Amino acid sequence: MNDNFLNSANAPYVAELFYKYSQDPNSVDSSWGSFFNSLNENDLSVLGDFRGPEWKKRPSNIIDEISFDKAIIPVPNIKVDSFRTSTLDSIRTLRLIRAYHINGHLTANLDPLNLSKKEYHPELDYKSYGLTDNDLDKEIFIDGSFGLESAPLNEIIKILIETYSSSIGVEFLYIQSPDQKQWIQERIEEVRNKTIFTHEGKKAIYNRLVESELFEQYLNKKFLGTKRYGIEGGESMIPGIEQIVKQACLAKVENIFIGTAHRGRLTLLSTVLGMPYKSILSKFQGYQNDPNEVMGSGD
Repeated sequence: MNDNFLNSANAPYVAELFYKYSQDPNSVDSSWGSFFNSLNENDLSVLGDFRGPEWKKRPSNIIDEISFDKAIIPVPNIKVDSFRTSTLDSIRTLRLIRAYHINGHLTANLDPLNLSKKEYHPELDYKSYGLTDNDLDKEIFIDGSFGLESAPLNEIIKILIETYSSSIGVEFLYIQSPDQKQWIQERIEEVRNKTIFTHEGKKAIYNRLVESELFEQYLNKKFLGTKRYGIEGGESMIPGIEQIVKQACLAKVENIFIGTAHRGRLTLLSTVLGMPYKSILSKFQGYQNDPNEVMGSGD
């Protein structure tokens, strides 16, 4: 028999039971009162989340309308202790997920040469929440996180690492707007924070990087010692900005204003904005092909 009794049908029941307990401790059975009383502040916070966010509470009155046995009818002969164990497993796992939302970027793989030793962050260790190695294969209810109602703990940890601690770190909970935070979270979790490029897409990015590098090398040799604000080390900016421009065009954006540093601006002008090489090189030779720049371009 499946020991994971907490699911999308039962979670609202537990949430409402906890809500009633928080309003009046005597309104629930003493065994549940003891259970809720044993939880710490973080556990209670996560348990409260089962009822949904403040702006979209689940419209449910399970306790008042149906009995306990009917609320958990998908699993017959349920033992209350097992149900509580499943609830605790979910609470602990949701706390782990929340910790990755906050601090997952601290363990992101941003050092491909492994020059620095990674620090241990206990808040990202599942054992810090009372979970053990024996729980790794256990199916745990996670209330729709990552589009999953439930999943084995080891799979949940794998998803968390791929999404928040891989080669791209994400730090977004400091943002004040709930809509903006939700927008970012949905987009990184939907694809596990990894863009899947087509073969042609990879070739296009490679060609753009090569084009940028060759242009920089040419300027360095042809105009040695001339102040040109090279892009060395920032080449990935070029395909990134190009993609932003393309997506803006698809979204029917009519005007784009780019405020950029001097560094890499010549490569940006030539590769992304399509400024002819002839126009760029003529300026190195002192020619002015724009009447508006007779008094200087401002650079």
